[in-house]
Amino acid sequence: MHKGTQAPAKPDKNIVPREVLEACRQRGWDIKPLAAAVADLSPEGDLCKTYLLLDEDKLLFAVSDNRGEMDYAGIFGSAPVRPERIREVHTYPLTSIARPRLLNQVAGGMLVVDLDGEETWLCRFSGTRMHQMRRF
Repeated sequence: MHKGTQAPAKPDKNIVPREVLEACRQRGWDIKPLAAAVADLSPEGDLCKTYLLLDEDKLLFAVSDNRGEMDYAGIFGSAPVRPERIREVHTYPLTSIARPRLLNQVAGGMLVVDLDGEETWLCRFSGTRMHQMRRF
């Protein structure tokens, strides 16, 4: 997904809690991310953390069940994500993804790709997440 001169956003325990990786494993996806990011809005604009995990052959989205919760730039903290709090996991083979791009919006942006030839809004994010999403 990453293009440009900056290195991709490498996953760390602050970006991808191990509980999120465990929730993915429990659903049959044992992923070792090469890059990761966190979006904080659903495609519809609802507050919702979505963990984006990229490995050698797929893009995986782990969608939190914590709707309506937000970190507000991280200064207030948040409850740890537990596997049962991951509502759904979506995977997309990289072979089905083309033209990944970020669309700037008034207060954040949107990750858009062509998925099997059709433009698809994968997630939205606030301005707080813009730098991380650009590195992803």
